[in-house]
Amino acid sequence: MPRLLRGTASRLAGILPAQVTGGSGIDHDSLANFAANEHFTQANITATGTVASGTWEGTDVGVAHGGTGRSTLTENNVILGNGTGLVQFVAPGADGQILTSTGSSWQSEAAAGGGKVLGFNSSVASDSQTISSSSFVAIDFVIVNLTVTESSSKMLLTFSTAMDVPASSPWNVISFGKSGTSGGTYSELTGETWGLGIFYHASGGVAESMTSTFTYVHTHGESASTDIYYKLMGKQDGVNFAVGQNDVDTVFTVMEISQA
Repeated sequence: MPRLLRGTASRLAGILPAQVTGGSGIDHDSLANFAANEHFTQANITATGTVASGTWEGTDVGVAHGGTGRSTLTENNVILGNGTGLVQFVAPGADGQILTSTGSSWQSEAAAGGGKVLGFNSSVASDSQTISSSSFVAIDFVIVNLTVTESSSKMLLTFSTAMDVPASSPWNVISFGKSGTSGGTYSELTGETWGLGIFYHASGGVAESMTSTFTYVHTHGESASTDIYYKLMGKQDGVNFAVGQNDVDTVFTVMEISQA
């Protein structure tokens, strides 16, 4: 059965610890000292535990304690770690940009390598033209133009046609030409004597059904909004030859490809 001790502090001295008899309140060591009419306050709670309910309204929780160290997180930004410092953010870039690594961090930038088709045009004709010049001349019955979208882009040119090449002919040379206007002077693009390449018919009659496709990637170097006109070009080395036939379609296509 518990016992009740009665008496003054001086009479109880030596019986109870000084923390009780000294008149300064109960000493709770590392917790808190408070008077007899006081209670534990929120500031005295330093031990670990689980918060089962309620709303946190204290200071921002630091990274070292599982928080972000911030009061707000920017909408639609990507959060990046920053050691023990405040978390950092990467903001969205322009439309179509992606998140890429710099080797030590992350950034929003355009996808590398390009490849996006910026523009397309094509022309179809059923006609023919005889090449009788030993210098490059434009093949006029089919022409394609395109307006530049990006100054750093490239143009992919594709020309498919039937070739009328005489038997035992010398070299026949094909290339592409460019001009700033449809009726202007066309400049051969490769700068090579043999253009894109040569072809000939070694023996046996006229190759009226020989269909060929020519492709070239043109680094145009023009500024945006500039019109470029393209034609096929050819030259002979002693014997005339014909490009296209009246009963076969000749197809010329141009695609602008982004390099950004």
